[in-house]
Amino acid sequence: MVDILPFKGLLYNQDKINDVSKVVSPPYDVIGPGLLKKLKEISPYNVTNLILPESLEEENKYVHAANILENWIKGQILVSDKKKSFYLIEVIFEEEGKQKSINGFIGLNKIEDYDSGKVLRHEDTLPKPKEDRLKLLEATKANFGLIYTVYRDNTDLVTDLIKENEPETSIKPYYDPRLCFNFRKISDEAAISLITGMMKDKSVLIADGHHRYETSRIYSSRMKKEGLKASDYILTLFVNSKQKDISIYPTYRILKLKKSLDIDMLIDKSRKYFTFEKVLDHGLNEILYKEKQQGRMSFIIYPDKDNVHLARLKKELPRKGGLEDLDVYILHRYFIDEVIGSNNIEDISYTHREEELKKEVGLGSFDLGVMLNPPAIEQVESLSGKGLLMPQKSTYFYPKPCTGLVMYKF
Repeated sequence: MVDILPFKGLLYNQDKINDVSKVVSPPYDVIGPGLLKKLKEISPYNVTNLILPESLEEENKYVHAANILENWIKGQILVSDKKKSFYLIEVIFEEEGKQKSINGFIGLNKIEDYDSGKVLRHEDTLPKPKEDRLKLLEATKANFGLIYTVYRDNTDLVTDLIKENEPETSIKPYYDPRLCFNFRKISDEAAISLITGMMKDKSVLIADGHHRYETSRIYSSRMKKEGLKASDYILTLFVNSKQKDISIYPTYRILKLKKSLDIDMLIDKSRKYFTFEKVLDHGLNEILYKEKQQGRMSFIIYPDKDNVHLARLKKELPRKGGLEDLDVYILHRYFIDEVIGSNNIEDISYTHREEELKKEVGLGSFDLGVMLNPPAIEQVESLSGKGLLMPQKSTYFYPKPCTGLVMYKF
């Protein structure tokens, strides 16, 4: 069902770049200002110069990125592969003291409308990030970062291919040496046929990269209307969701309110939907995990370290097997939108780290932190298959793919 292709990847020339770990980066949307500065300082050829270009004039930064790309290709900093290939990637990482790994392959995925059922999404998108990525795509005519997708298959074809082929590149990226990326290319026609054959009856779910996918859809459609050539394909990582080490982290909310917060009044207003229990300011993740294990829909509100409360959805509220079975949906529908009121929110930030949430609230930068459990990957797959969209920032798939290992210039 899904239409995929091998391609001639655009790669860093290791004859000129002897340490690839210094030129790769995480996806653009998880790079903070501090890390961006470090990455650009560690190497003048770091991929962040392409994905997050800077210029004195805002609009010129996209042209600046295009010029950098052209110069790097002319100077053979970046070179195109000679053969069309799929690229196998294995990510080794540590989580909770255990070594884990996931693998997948990188190829081109045809850009489809969602109603085709070939490419599924699980979150809606925002206009501002799409506008930014669209301007970069128009200027450079290249995909630098990967769309991270998952598919479901009971075989271990990609794992078998990885075992049969030694890695050509193995790096621990400068930005996070706890990760290790093993990278191989497959240009053998028989192996390529095996991969394309495996994917013929599949659909793929976007795990990460909704804005980049939407941008490519908009760009491709616009170019066709204007009678201009554009790529019908997008650079994509395909990961089998049956792998046990795939992790989805919770995405916590940190709210800044327009009106001052009275925690007692907020709790009283919420009792129509939730029961509340005061808890101590430690072991909060363990509390949430136990709630999930017992089939309860709960979240923790954190206005300060002395007023931490566990909010638990009342049993009598309807649960229909759709979005109503998601903690993040319940949080937004009944607490953020109805009790706090979306009009009362001045700013909202997101993090998957408890210590960052506590720091921001403790400093007074934000008024309220909310911790919650993540959805299971089976829930994400089921809901997206029904065409249901989760609230923004409902998932944080880990580990994130590495930007810069292979790129696509069309």
